[in-house]
Order: sequence, then structure tokens, then C-alpha cells
Amino acid sequence: MGTVGHVAGAVAGFHRPVALGLGVVRFMRGLNRCHLTGYFRALARWCAARRRFPMLGMFEGELFMRKLVYYVASTLDGFVAGPDGADPTGPGGFWPMSEDYVRHLAARYPETLPALARQALGVTAEGTHFDTVLEGRRSYEIGLRAGITDAYPHLRHLVFSRTLSRSPDPAVEIVSGDPVVRVRELKRQDGKDIWVVGGGELAGALYPEIDRLVLKLAPVTVGVGIPLFGRGAAFDSRVWELADHTVLDSGTLFLTYTRTPGEREPV
Repeated sequence: MGTVGHVAGAVAGFHRPVALGLGVVRFMRGLNRCHLTGYFRALARWCAARRRFPMLGMFEGELFMRKLVYYVASTLDGFVAGPDGADPTGPGGFWPMSEDYVRHLAARYPETLPALARQALGVTAEGTHFDTVLEGRRSYEIGLRAGITDAYPHLRHLVFSRTLSRSPDPAVEIVSGDPVVRVRELKRQDGKDIWVVGGGELAGALYPEIDRLVLKLAPVTVGVGIPLFGRGAAFDSRVWELADHTVLDSGTLFLTYTRTPGEREPV
């Protein structure tokens, strides 16, 4: 049973439980919006509901936890990399690095730019979305082969690997345990949202914990490669709600989806 289901069951003996349940759903949808206006409206609705129904306080821990966000570049046919797993934005890569795409990243998601790109573009903004980045070993090793031990020194950087015995960089934390367990711990900590940078295998392992998808959808197809959630992902149908979208002149789309409220089991 999801959060909304628990709320509905808990207030079954109270007056107007249906109206209360709908209020919680509206709040959760607003909270998951990217725009601050939606957040503050949702917060006002929640505070009003809390005054009328004090027992709702028991759900605040889950509602206000940090979100796990899979922010990733994808082709139209759903691949995040070619068959060899190489960086699609690197030399010889297939990703179209248009001028408006780079400008949009710098303006809206400056913290997701690697340190070298931030330096080249003169980007110093801290960013408002993420303060933590999660990466799989194969994705991390792309940077290592280029001599980069920490592509995101401005973020807390965790790499998930069962084979790396120690970190090549003192600022990078190696996690050898269960990714889901570690992410649930991170969600309970204070901070901004948590960014899954890739690769697909790590995203597949964390699939049950992903709260938001931000897809940078390029007008390109490749036919074969590494899928959005890796080659080993199991079938698990999920419903997502479109929360925001931006269409660039170059044809790239930024699509933000949030998990439908009440679908996922609470931690």
C-alpha cells in the first residue's frame, strides 16, 4: 500500500476522509513539481490540512525526504550510450552538443556540468537541484581513463562498485554494498536531491527508489546500445506524471516526470 493508501486507511474514522485524501494527493503532486510556486502552494495546503488533522504529522518524514532523480541524456529509441558504453558526449560520440543545449544546462542545471566544463564556460553557480551525485563503476571509469578522478568536485560523489578496493580520489566515496540500502540512508539525510548520473545498470538497480526522471531527449536514434535502465532490468511497469517540459530550438527535449503519488511502497 502506498502513502496515500496509508493516509486513507488511517483517517477512516475521521470526518470527510475522501476530501482529506484528495488534499494529500494534491499536495504530493505539487511537492514533486520543479517550480517553486507549486512547492509553496502545496506547502500551504499541507499546513492547512495539518491544522485540521494533526495526525498527518506522522507522514511528514516521508513527504519531505530528499528525492532520487535520474537525470540522464537519452536517444529517441531509449539508449543512454552505444554498445561499447563510451561517453556519447565525448570525442566521436553521437550526442548532438548544440549551443542552446549547453546554454540550457548552464542556466538550469549548472551543478550537473563536470568541473572542466564549468571552468571552460565560466559557470560558478551552485545550482538548486542536487548536492549529491551517484555513479556506477563503468561510468566512473570513463573519467578515470581520461585522468579525471572526480568529475564533480562541487558535489558529494559516490561510486558504486564491488571491485574497486579503494577510492582513486579522497573526495569520492566507494560503496560496495546494496545501492538501495545506501540510497535510503541518503534520502533520510538533510540536503538537496540526489542525482543518478548513470550508467544504466546502476539506474536499473535503483529503479524502485527513483522518484523523478529528467530525460534530456535528443533528436537522434542509434538502433542498439545500453538501455535507459541497463540490459539486466526486469519488467516492472510504472506510471509517471509529466511535471515539466522544455523544447529547445535544436530539437532536444527536457522532460521531467514524477512518480505517480501513492504507487511506491513507503520505505
